Amino acid sequence: MLGIGDKRNAVGAKKDKGKGKSSAKDLQRLNRYDLLELLVGQMREGDELRLTIANAEAEIAELTSLGDRLKDKLDLKDEQIEHLKEKLNLKDDQIGNLKGKLDDKDELIEKLKRRLDAKDVLIARLSSGEIIDPEVLEVLEARSRAAELTEVTSAETEAAVSDSAEPGSDPEDGASEPEAEL
Repeated sequence: MLGIGDKRNAVGAKKDKGKGKSSAKDLQRLNRYDLLELLVGQMREGDELRLTIANAEAEIAELTSLGDRLKDKLDLKDEQIEHLKEKLNLKDDQIGNLKGKLDDKDELIEKLKRRLDAKDVLIARLSSGEIIDPEVLEVLEARSRAAELTEVTSAETEAAVSDSAEPGSDPEDGASEPEAEL
């Protein structure tokens, strides 16, 4: 007959061959003490597995929570990006409007330069004595003044109209809407 240690080794060897399963015949050969040892070992192994599972579940819960927080932060950043895109589009529109105004001002400057050049020619002609008739001189000056007033008045009107047509400034930029007088 086999001793207690021999039985354990025999059962363990058969377990290994049977992939961890003991046959009913092997279990019948073991005495009560050996069976209790097997049960205690299985209970310890079960407890270790339960602890491993609990740790894995806690880690999964933590990673899920972290993933949710990161998703929320990403959604917030996406909203901020969209807001900034809208703001950038508004600024691009404002730049376009200002470039248009600048082009209009450049055209006005060119007109004024041409008029100034014409006046310089008139002064040169007057200085050289080409124009002597005072009536011709008065007509030329009147035309010049009328044209000058017309251009300046139209430029001021265009500037006033374009200034009043601009959308209100962005409150986030620190500027505020003009207040109505009471």
